[in-house]
Amino acid sequence: MGIFELRAACFTLLAVLVFVDGQLSPIPPLSIPSSGLFDGIDGPWSTFPIQVGTPAQEVRVIPGTNNDALWVVLPQGCDDNDPKDCPKNRTVFDPTHSSSWALRGIFHLGLAAEKFLGSQYNPDDDNAEAGDETYTLGSPGSNLPAINDSVVEGIATKDFYMGHLGLSPQDIHLDNTSGTSPSPLQSLKDANHIASLSWSYTAGSANLDPPAFGSLTLGGYDSSRFTPNDLVFPFGSDPARQLTIGVQGATSDVNNDLLLTEPIDMLIDSLVPEIWLPQSACENFESSFGLEWNSTLGLYIVNDTLHDNLTALNPNITFQIGPTLKPSDGQTKITLPYSAFDLTINTPVNATTKSRYFPLKRANNGNSSQYVLGRTFLQHAYVTANYVNSTLSVSQALFPPSSTSPQLVAIGPSGSPEPLTTSTGSGPDSGSGPSASAAASDHKGGIGGGAIAGIVIGVLAALAIVGFVLFFLRRKKKNETLHEKAVELEGSHPPNDGYFAPMKPARNGSIAGPEAELDSNPRHELASDTSSPRMSPRHIHSWSRDVGREFAMELVGDDGPARVRSPAVEMHAADVIRSEMSTPPLMGEQLNATPSPLPSPPLDADAATMSSPRLGSDIMDALPSPNRVPSPLPSPPLMSATTDSPLLETPVISPSDHHETRS
Repeated sequence: MGIFELRAACFTLLAVLVFVDGQLSPIPPLSIPSSGLFDGIDGPWSTFPIQVGTPAQEVRVIPGTNNDALWVVLPQGCDDNDPKDCPKNRTVFDPTHSSSWALRGIFHLGLAAEKFLGSQYNPDDDNAEAGDETYTLGSPGSNLPAINDSVVEGIATKDFYMGHLGLSPQDIHLDNTSGTSPSPLQSLKDANHIASLSWSYTAGSANLDPPAFGSLTLGGYDSSRFTPNDLVFPFGSDPARQLTIGVQGATSDVNNDLLLTEPIDMLIDSLVPEIWLPQSACENFESSFGLEWNSTLGLYIVNDTLHDNLTALNPNITFQIGPTLKPSDGQTKITLPYSAFDLTINTPVNATTKSRYFPLKRANNGNSSQYVLGRTFLQHAYVTANYVNSTLSVSQALFPPSSTSPQLVAIGPSGSPEPLTTSTGSGPDSGSGPSASAAASDHKGGIGGGAIAGIVIGVLAALAIVGFVLFFLRRKKKNETLHEKAVELEGSHPPNDGYFAPMKPARNGSIAGPEAELDSNPRHELASDTSSPRMSPRHIHSWSRDVGREFAMELVGDDGPARVRSPAVEMHAADVIRSEMSTPPLMGEQLNATPSPLPSPPLDADAATMSSPRLGSDIMDALPSPNRVPSPLPSPPLMSATTDSPLLETPVISPSDHHETRS
């Protein structure tokens, strides 16, 4: 293998290694850092920062598991009845201060699932000012990607006090005339910032000691934030309620009270703060914890006395969940301490003062579209939504120390977990996953099925490329070898200077002779006087076909080579007369006839040194022969000064030792 082939093989191998490394190192998920703050009037809730507009205005938002766009609060969201710090608390975005904002119009938010929850989420009242805008995830310096020209919806309603980052990958459809736009998750996937349409989220809890901030991961999950289980929850058939799971029951560890006695399907929705249960289940909560329903406010208000009792009792409420309503099809448990229900709210009666409330809502009996597990549930549940294979994973959330680095695991294009080759930090075993199978795959350091298939296809393709390259190079080398042999054979024939036809390969692979008519006289061996001493070198001058170049050949004896030197000289066109040029004789005529000298016009001083253009004939004249007497060298023919025709091209005939000199 030559150096060229070796280089090609090395480059091909390098390409294979790069491809395999790309398969072994999947696109890492995006871990969105929390703002480090708890915001909202019905929480508090852990929020996440986003830089919106040009120049950037930082807003804090809550992940929206059921919406598909970025919602920001407009300045109109704060009026004279609100506290003076309302713009700061709601982190408003002012489009008039952004040069990249492009208004589309006023549209409904499109609350497909929430509209069934009553007047609080009336889609006719909840409008948004939509526009195209650029925003960057995270705080400045987070090195997170930007999403350009994405739909941003500005809200003023207080039904959603904080903005929301939509996690649904469904296209944004504002109305029937404006077409669709990609969601934030789809935009990140299209730009290869994440490997798949997937996300993981837990809301965190401000009431833990120390407080636990929320965790949001796009394109994978953080295995340090949950306890894995082997359950897989299929998406619901209703596009507006895809994140539906079966709640098989709910209990309290106080007297083992049954709180939910009939299994129901419930929607996981982070746009809603409360848990919505059938009225019969709410009554069980009332009797177990001493709650009182305020029909005016539509809330369970908790006074100081009740708060002290519940804090002392500190009940744990456990939800038994599964992919279906049957425990035999699988079940896991999500436990919430009382602190998850110990929340505060700014009521319409007193917007400046917070009241404690128990985040439980009464659903209309038999209205299953109102059964919702809101952010209260997500404080202690870790949810992974995998839109590649339309499945959910719901696990008990964990709250590692803040010094623990995220243990990120990517969800690949095939929907399978793909552990990163480099650990993202110390902490719990990164092998845990949203299911037992995922955990096992992660723990073994295995590769997802999609990655394995990609590696196999890549290696086969690389081998095919290597084979093709080697075949091409070998064929090229073979052709070059044949060409070199042809050139060697062709070297024994006169050049194609106008008197001879070009050489052509014969059928037997050898080089055929010229197709031009040759002299019929046989070739004769030149006679020589073997008794005479070796000829002394003599110089024979001749003009070549290249105008202005003089060739001088030094001829040595029979065993010596012919050497050619080519000094550059200047030729005077005025001294050449075309009409005086003669036709060169054929080869046989040169051997058998005595050439007649050409007429010699007068020469000036510069042309006095010019030699004959008939190099072959001169050589023959220069060789001693018993039958011939050397003739004096004729003067070079001249050409008319008014013509630009080339000089006569004369073939070179080599001496008997087959040394050849080409003009």
